[in-house]
Amino acid sequence: IKVLVDALIELGAKIEYPEVEGYPPLKILGSNLEGKKLTLPGNISSQYISALLLIAPKLENGLELTLEGEITSVPYIKMTLALLNEIGV
Repeated sequence: IKVLVDALIELGAKIEYPEVEGYPPLKILGSNLEGKKLTLPGNISSQYISALLLIAPKLENGLELTLEGEITSVPYIKMTLALLNEIGV
């Protein structure tokens, strides 16, 4: 979960690990997130990528997401993008 949490922190989230860093449980404090450019490994869970794509429309400056290396979950990412397209994002 560390990759997703790190990305959210980079967007302005206030998240802490009360026990072991990189693993749940998490302590999440309310905050406003701001869009920016993020670069993530392409082989991370598509759930993390989809989570970021789904919040992108609500980010003040949007989100530019770059995936480096082999992208292992292309069908799921395309499904998320198609859903966003269908609702006008």
